[in-house]
Amino acid sequence: MEERARSVEEYHFQHRVFTPATAGAWARIVGLEREIRLCCFLLLRKRLRYTSVDVIEEIHKKWNQSRGEEVANSISHGIGLLAGAIGTPILLFAAWQRGSIAFAVGAAVFAATMLLLYLGSTLYHAWPRTAFKSALQVVDHSAIFLLIAGTYTPFTLGPLHGPRGWVILALVWALAVCGVILKTRKGALHRPRVAMALYLGMGWLIIVAIRPLASAVPLSTLLWLVAGGVAYTGGVIFFVREHVRYNHFVWHLFVLGGTLCHYFAVLTYATSTVA
Repeated sequence: MEERARSVEEYHFQHRVFTPATAGAWARIVGLEREIRLCCFLLLRKRLRYTSVDVIEEIHKKWNQSRGEEVANSISHGIGLLAGAIGTPILLFAAWQRGSIAFAVGAAVFAATMLLLYLGSTLYHAWPRTAFKSALQVVDHSAIFLLIAGTYTPFTLGPLHGPRGWVILALVWALAVCGVILKTRKGALHRPRVAMALYLGMGWLIIVAIRPLASAVPLSTLLWLVAGGVAYTGGVIFFVREHVRYNHFVWHLFVLGGTLCHYFAVLTYATSTVA
């Protein structure tokens, strides 16, 4: 991408003004016709005139993953989707056997948001670079908010059931809805660091109730919860290093680890004898 951008500079196109009608010939020169036409369309929605530099920057902001990286990204979360589909019936059966309808509903919400995240991520990374890929990107990023809230749900409806649990549940779901609205209205890449800060803030909000939670769940459940949070947080180190090849794939591996830990957190509580 950078080499092609430099080739544009060599042709002295930096200050040429483009419209979708005139972008085609230049697009063929740099070999990114589909991406450039799409970005011209997206830029046109913001303003009527734009330069070749604007287009290159728009492409770089939207898709900076190589084809090999996208294949790795889609396969990694495709595996997560398959594992989630296999593990969901086991989890729901165990939650139902516990005898708490509220906890069983919470476990179902967790499972649903987990499957949504991995389905959205797999489709987004596997989809070719078209306008629909942008829509899938919004779904992919929004699903992170939903999974975080979904992970809280079985514990706020189960071991933290009561006023404290309801307050935490309402707060995290309110933040999740705000996050989804932010992604939908402003676009999937609008202020990504702000979104990441919100992800982390939501994820570690449980600290305010760590004592009552620790006294209400088995030690194994608590350890799985903490391990999941550490995995997600550790993955952020790679998520923000966009200049490192396959950084997003490594981020996916940490996400898989975090989800697996939280899956076992829900499962160990469901199968425990703690009241």
